Amino acid sequence: MLPSVQQVVPKPGLVISDRYRLEENIGHGGYSLVFRANELRLNREVALKLLSKDTVDAAGLERFRREADLARQLQHPNTVRLLDFDLEAEPMPFIVYELLHGMNLAQLLKREGALPEERVVRLTTQILKSLMESHAVGIVHRDVKPGNVFVCTYAGEPDFVKVLDFGIAKTVGPDSLQLTANGMLVGTPRYMPPDQIRGLPPKPGMDLFAVGMMMAEMLAGTPVIRGSAADACLIQLSNDPVPLPPAALASRLASVIQRAVDKDPERRYPLANTMLEDLSRALLAAPVQQQWVGAGAGDSALDEAPTTLMAGESVDVPTVDAPLAAPEPLARPLAPAPPRSNALVVVAVVVVTLALGLVGLVILWLVRTR
Repeated sequence: MLPSVQQVVPKPGLVISDRYRLEENIGHGGYSLVFRANELRLNREVALKLLSKDTVDAAGLERFRREADLARQLQHPNTVRLLDFDLEAEPMPFIVYELLHGMNLAQLLKREGALPEERVVRLTTQILKSLMESHAVGIVHRDVKPGNVFVCTYAGEPDFVKVLDFGIAKTVGPDSLQLTANGMLVGTPRYMPPDQIRGLPPKPGMDLFAVGMMMAEMLAGTPVIRGSAADACLIQLSNDPVPLPPAALASRLASVIQRAVDKDPERRYPLANTMLEDLSRALLAAPVQQQWVGAGAGDSALDEAPTTLMAGESVDVPTVDAPLAAPEPLARPLAPAPPRSNALVVVAVVVVTLALGLVGLVILWLVRTR
């Protein structure tokens, strides 16, 4: 029997299961609403996720149940922590997570723009550690993106990452439960590899592709692929490599990013720990020297941008890290010849004078000796 969610509108003040009082609506997903709530028994703030009344059907309830079951298996500090759940609760099922204070990575990039390499490594390292645990227990997230990476100050440590929303995660293996209709795309196309878009079985490398796309985005300050979901699918399904921005290609992290976003799953990182090992060594490498190639007629750098842009987004023109050297002149004026030195003349005069004096002394000596 399905819960009677249809008759209840969740709003601040509503008490769920005599335990949690809703305080403020702080988010929503495809099948859920998220409230800041007070756990009455412990008087602590939590994030309470409620099944949306629009998705209360057998599939929606099973998906909600699955999220709770998967989240229960994950204990890593860089994964949002599950505190409680009750899938039989009236008036509606709920899942309780720790309440985080900060902002997601998408909001951070919108506020601060491109991030330095060291910070990208610090954030990415924590994302990979979260994924290492989920992949180890056979869970592929399938929707790794800046909106699902929360950056906060945690236990006094700034830039602490929490990976969120395993709501569409899927276990690896032939017996994994199919909860979406055939042909339905699950995930965010601009961060998805072609094999995921085609609906192939989930593998850890799909999540790592998304991590590589986020690394490039952090270095550039804007998404690698912009436009509609359909535009993103076309770009990802093409035979061309992912169009990485100059900021990513000029970074010491370039080789890690390029392997992570390889469209061929066989060349992509297979495991998070392998990518983490390369990432830990990346900053020891010498910086890549970006070379500027002048654009000819009809070959402007702007031509590389997608033709369809999201509202409010701008096109980035690549910049050169150092000013171009002034061209060498075709001919140089001859330098004036240095003035001739009089030293040789002076020496000659001195030598002649000494010689004449010596001859005079010899003649005088001969005359006196006769």
